[in-house]
Amino acid sequence: MISEVGFPYVRFREFMHPSVMWLAVMLGACILVIRFGFQAFFSGFLLIPLRNLSRGVHAVDSGDLDVRVPVRNEDEFGNITRSFNTMVSTIRRMIHSIVTNSHEIEVVSGDLSESSLRLSDIARELTSIVEQTSAAYEEMSASFESNMESIREQMENSESVRDQINEINEGGIQLSHRGGKAESRLR
Repeated sequence: MISEVGFPYVRFREFMHPSVMWLAVMLGACILVIRFGFQAFFSGFLLIPLRNLSRGVHAVDSGDLDVRVPVRNEDEFGNITRSFNTMVSTIRRMIHSIVTNSHEIEVVSGDLSESSLRLSDIARELTSIVEQTSAAYEEMSASFESNMESIREQMENSESVRDQINEINEGGIQLSHRGGKAESRLR
């Protein structure tokens, strides 16, 4: 037995059916909008910039420093993307500077090596010259000592010659006095 209070059930269903259908359609539409609309909304503002940034990071990780991630929006992700691009540019300049400096260091190192070899050759030549000079000095010293000995001998000989000349002079003076005396006697 069915009792009805207020409205008959069939009439209640006929009244509620269009409203419930309308609510069900709206709820389904809301679910679809939330599901796909938010995905599309966040895809443009969140997912695509993150994917681009992730690709850029992977490219830099693999050694590609020519990567540039496009800045799509002027928000936090745009700021992060701009900072990433600046960082990659700075790294690229630093690596270029390091390569240039290492090349210059290599050139200077080669020049220093050549200079070191030349200085080594010069040092060998100077050593040879010093040895030759030392030998010549010793030879000159020996010759000087020999000459000094000869000079001493000549000095001794010259003293004896001088003594003999003095004796001859004295003899000549005595002879001259005797000759003067003999001349005065003869006159």
